[in-house]
Amino acid sequence: MKTCYSRWFRTSLLALLVSGCATQPAPERHTYLLRVPQGEASPVSPGRLSLAHVAVPGYLEAQEVMLMVSATEVRPARFHRWAEPPREGLTRYLSNRLANEPVATDYRVDVVVEELLGTESGNVRLRADYSLEDEAGGVVRGYFDRTVVQTSDGYPALVEAHAQLLEQLAEAIAETVPGRTP
Repeated sequence: MKTCYSRWFRTSLLALLVSGCATQPAPERHTYLLRVPQGEASPVSPGRLSLAHVAVPGYLEAQEVMLMVSATEVRPARFHRWAEPPREGLTRYLSNRLANEPVATDYRVDVVVEELLGTESGNVRLRADYSLEDEAGGVVRGYFDRTVVQTSDGYPALVEAHAQLLEQLAEAIAETVPGRTP
């Protein structure tokens, strides 16, 4: 008899716990895009900056927005995701942005992103190497390392800070072009 009541009590307790969890509303999921700002059309120039390749670290292959939570730990945000693979978003953003830069000759641009992460304190850092190769095979290399502070708390501001840093990277790449026409 005691075993019957004990089994009934455990089953009832388990059912109560499961139903309590089932009544909690599911957390809302958020999905983000890196949007290229609409700018003025640049004057027609004889050359073009063509983005050939963007390499990213493995954590930027994940759909989740990633946060640096300590000097060595990166953690995915469970309910905050990219709408497209981050490398594709970075490539699209930089490609569109660089295509509007007036240059005297054609350049092939390669970018290697070493770090693009936000922190819980609101700092967002982008470190990247890049190279520009002209039609004659001449190569110019550059390094970009900047940190910005989010304008407000939350993931939308984190995504805005990502875009701000990508804009600054595109400007730095364009400024590296030898003999650039302003």
